[in-house]
Amino acid sequence: TGSGAIIVTLLAERVDASPSAHRLVPGEMHDGVVHLTTRRGPAMLSGMATADVLAVIPPGAAAEAGTDVEVLPLPWGSGLLV
Repeated sequence: TGSGAIIVTLLAERVDASPSAHRLVPGEMHDGVVHLTTRRGPAMLSGMATADVLAVIPPGAAAEAGTDVEVLPLPWGSGLLV
């Protein structure tokens, strides 16, 4: 199992940010890049079912594809930290 440490990786696609709060967006890691799940709004729980990480999107401007973002591994994930 992993240590719960935050990992920095590349974002595969653009994601909007909240103006005043961090967003936690479900995603899947593939070849060192986080790809966001398609369900990340009101239906976020179904997106969480396939996610192995949460991407941490800081407040302010949108996070653009190719930028570094922090990800939090999920305990049922693919063994990112094993």
